[in-house]
Amino acid sequence: MAAKDTELRGAFLQARKRMTCFEQEVADEPWKLNHLEVERLHAFEDTLQFGVAIFDLFISIDERIRLAFFSGALKHDPEHTAQVRGLFEWWLRPCKAVEKELLKFEQ
Repeated sequence: MAAKDTELRGAFLQARKRMTCFEQEVADEPWKLNHLEVERLHAFEDTLQFGVAIFDLFISIDERIRLAFFSGALKHDPEHTAQVRGLFEWWLRPCKAVEKELLKFEQ
C-alpha cells in the first residue's frame, strides 16, 4: 500500500502543478488582449483544451483511487477524498473566467 500512496502523492503533485499552469494561463492568455478575433478564438480553444485535459487528469486520479480501494490495494483515506474534491473545486475557479469569455464568443 505504501507504493500506492507514493503513486497518489505523485499524481496529486502533478495535478497541482498542471492546475497552477492552467490558472496562470487563464489569467495571462492573449485572448484577453485586443487581438484579431481569429487569433483570440484559437488561443481560447487552446485554453479550453488545456482545461479539459486537466479535468480528465483529475478524473483519472479519482478512478485510480477508487479502483485501488475496491481491489483492496488501498485503504480508505479521507485525505485522498478531500484532495480529489479540492482539485475539482480548484479547477472550477478559473472556469468562471473561461465561461465569461465563451459567452463573448457566442454573441
